[in-house]
Amino acid sequence: MQDFICVNSLKKSKRSLSEKQITDVEKLRKCLNLQKNVIKGFLNLYTKTEKPQKLSESKKHPCELSVKQIPNSFLQIIASPYLSSKLLINSNKIGVLDKSQEVKKTQKPVKILEKCSTSIFKSRNRLNTSNIELKIFRPQKPFDMWKFHNKIPFDTKVFVIKGKYPDMRAALLKRGWVENPNSESIFYDLKWSRSARVPVSINDWQIYNHFPRNLQLTAKWDLCKNLNKQISKPNGKSSLYFFPRCFKLNDKGFQKFAEYYKIVFSTSMLKETIKDFSKYHYEKISASVQVSKRWAGKLKFGIDDDEYGIILCNDWRILSSDDIRTIGTYYTRYYKDENVYELAGKINEDLKNSDPQYYINGTMNIWIIKPGQKSRGRDISIHTRIRDIYDYTNSSDMCVVQKYIENPLLINSKKFDIRQWVLVSSNDPLTIWIFKECYLRFTVNDYSNSELGNVFTHLTNNSISKKSKEFHKAEIQGCMWSLGAFEDFLISEFEYDVWNLRILPDIKRIVKRSLISVGNLGRKNSFELFGYDLMVDNNLNTWLIEINSSPAMDYSTPITENLVKRVMEDIVKVIVDYAANTLADTGSFELIYTGKQKK
Repeated sequence: MQDFICVNSLKKSKRSLSEKQITDVEKLRKCLNLQKNVIKGFLNLYTKTEKPQKLSESKKHPCELSVKQIPNSFLQIIASPYLSSKLLINSNKIGVLDKSQEVKKTQKPVKILEKCSTSIFKSRNRLNTSNIELKIFRPQKPFDMWKFHNKIPFDTKVFVIKGKYPDMRAALLKRGWVENPNSESIFYDLKWSRSARVPVSINDWQIYNHFPRNLQLTAKWDLCKNLNKQISKPNGKSSLYFFPRCFKLNDKGFQKFAEYYKIVFSTSMLKETIKDFSKYHYEKISASVQVSKRWAGKLKFGIDDDEYGIILCNDWRILSSDDIRTIGTYYTRYYKDENVYELAGKINEDLKNSDPQYYINGTMNIWIIKPGQKSRGRDISIHTRIRDIYDYTNSSDMCVVQKYIENPLLINSKKFDIRQWVLVSSNDPLTIWIFKECYLRFTVNDYSNSELGNVFTHLTNNSISKKSKEFHKAEIQGCMWSLGAFEDFLISEFEYDVWNLRILPDIKRIVKRSLISVGNLGRKNSFELFGYDLMVDNNLNTWLIEINSSPAMDYSTPITENLVKRVMEDIVKVIVDYAANTLADTGSFELIYTGKQKK
């Protein structure tokens, strides 16, 4: 930026001057002509430093400018909110440049001085005390320049919103913030964007609504990887108590999935045998009992994600074959006659007590396949046969397969899930808030295990349900319920406060453990709103299905319209108001966890 330098002119004194005084004046004039260009060039170089070193008041080291001796003190450059340096040239020293940041935000920008009309030589002593003032007009930061050119006060906060978020915009404007209408601009204090990628050009002090490592939660294979590391946690802290078994379908992951699939196949056969001993051949029942016995024994000694050695090749040949001769051949070679019916009941009881996912595994061995980074129910498929799962995912290793919850809690014969908003306001220390209200999403059709290919029977996403011809005729308006309606149903159905005594504590526990499993989310001045999708089984246990980044905040139904407006307003209360004053109102967001500060 062009420097503006205004120098007070020197005028001849009306009084007669001595020969010595005239000599001093002439020297002064020559020095001024010489030094103006030298000082201007030096300041242009000096003020380019973007991050000056911070020096204490007692340890300021001046930088010297080589100029001729000046007979009297006459030059001074002072600082303002838009100036970056201060220059003093004294008569007893070589010109000294004192690089100090004397910026005060409350000061106004320095105005360019007019040519001074007052003589500095009105008296003999005036020459010794007068000075010439130079002022350099140079903003400290590009952001300050942008504010100056857009006539925005220096201390005013600026925000950028990329996308349709009218409630967030209104909340910030109400607090005196100014919007930068250019959604791609780099000039802002806070930016809200749907894109989960943190901009490369962002500064450390700028606030952004996503963490760099948010995919560790929201990408399905990364969530699977992080929670699988928690499987072996003791004392009921294992992720198996809140996250159905999940596998990434790459080469190694498919091998692990195949082993576990066979175990669940075997235990499912055992459960059906208890109900009806005539359903399967004796040899198959015997093989399922042996596999289930090994699995129950392993669970007693601790839970882990290593299922190798539980089911043997001969076991699977008997269990998966429909050829009576093959079954008989392998059975007579490797099995001894036992009272399998009595043993089946005992092993089944052992599995109930030791397997956290005994009930959700059911008897049909149903699995759901999800693309790793897609949302809103896109490309989801449900299968029971391992060959179908392999064929469906053979062309891509970017999928996960997860155990389908076969015993969901039903309302009006329909399956549902819970959308819970969670706000992480800081990564260091990890600070977690949960919105006190959630909402339920229902399927359009009644639940049935016999229609695995019907998405309107098994998927609750609003983006899918609204495509059904029966959507507007659905018994439940908009296929959604408020939390209040759900609480009333639970009390009428179970005769106690199930939400506050069972489900809500489980949700808080799931949120904390899932976020802690990721570790460092990265970047200090980031925050993020996550959408947790959870299900409740018919034993009132809560299960995590997936976590969404940039959850939909549109007014899809009257229920979401009311909640979204409050959520967006309360986010600003936490991120802006509470950050400035910990006594500020945080609306419906409840603080549920604050971790330790990282060193």
